[in-house]
Amino acid sequence: MKHIKLIFTILTVISIYCIYKLVPSNQLTYLALGDSFALGENPYGEISYGYSDYLANYFDKNYKLKLYTKKFANTEARIKDIRQDIFLNKKIYIEERSIGLKSALREANIITLSIGANDLISQVSTISEILLERKTNEIIDGIGENLKSLIQQIKKYNKELVVIGYYNLYPNNKKYQGLFEKLDTKYHQICNQEGITYISLYKDFPIEKYLPNPFDIHPSTEGYEYIYHKILENIKY
Repeated sequence: MKHIKLIFTILTVISIYCIYKLVPSNQLTYLALGDSFALGENPYGEISYGYSDYLANYFDKNYKLKLYTKKFANTEARIKDIRQDIFLNKKIYIEERSIGLKSALREANIITLSIGANDLISQVSTISEILLERKTNEIIDGIGENLKSLIQQIKKYNKELVVIGYYNLYPNNKKYQGLFEKLDTKYHQICNQEGITYISLYKDFPIEKYLPNPFDIHPSTEGYEYIYHKILENIKY
């Protein structure tokens, strides 16, 4: 009789485990952090349908979303701004419910992060080309150290982080020649060190196809869809 009870208990546990594995969870939370790319800004200055929206739609169809938000992102955000938002536990409101950033980080099943372009642009725009040649490595290293610090700060709350890199935002601007390639290399290195998934776009984003406005750095909706597919190829979901 004891053996029968033991077998029954084992079979019950196995059945529950199989059900848990086969039935998708409806508690998935996705948090998109960062700058205008995280928000999905289009080539004409409007917040539109970005890679995070494509990703959220995929999660909702396949796992059901408990929460998705990109409200913590900010068009002009720099790395220090995200760090400050976490330190101050920035709050947003969704359907009149207050949500703190620290709580959102803890609950997230996945976090995507696009950050650093504004850091680079702000520094390059205030420096001469001659001085930039001498300062390039210093600038890139500084942004890299700040990113590393931010990643480590986020990892205190959640390690399910995916960093999204940048393509060459200014392909026709001589001043930026090689800068986004160096930034891509630095980001790749840091994410490897920190055990974080990194989505590199520098060598694998058809700029001529997905940047319809020559006066703007943001991709079309199809460009964001392309980035979404790149993310999906590199995450476990």
